[in-house]
Amino acid sequence: MTDDPVTLLLRELSAVHDTIPRCARCECFLVVAAQARIDLRGVDTPVAREASARFEAWLDEAEGHTKTCNNCEPCVPSGPYRRFTEELANALKEPGSKGAARP
Repeated sequence: MTDDPVTLLLRELSAVHDTIPRCARCECFLVVAAQARIDLRGVDTPVAREASARFEAWLDEAEGHTKTCNNCEPCVPSGPYRRFTEELANALKEPGSKGAARP
């Protein structure tokens, strides 16, 4: 089911955004939010639309207030995003999934 990886990513990134203020403006976090929003373009579910809207709101909120990379080791949003892309690719391969298959 495509909603599972989307729900997980939204929950994990929301936790980062809401509890680590320096991450919310970090260009690394914002790139993850922007790329996830792009990845969800072909997924037509209410959960994907909600996640895309939240990512868009974060990008709008940070506009003009972006900070350069915090050089965290490891980068906090990269792990959730990596898991999301792997799980979403697998979910989109399932018969009857709501979204375009990715190469």
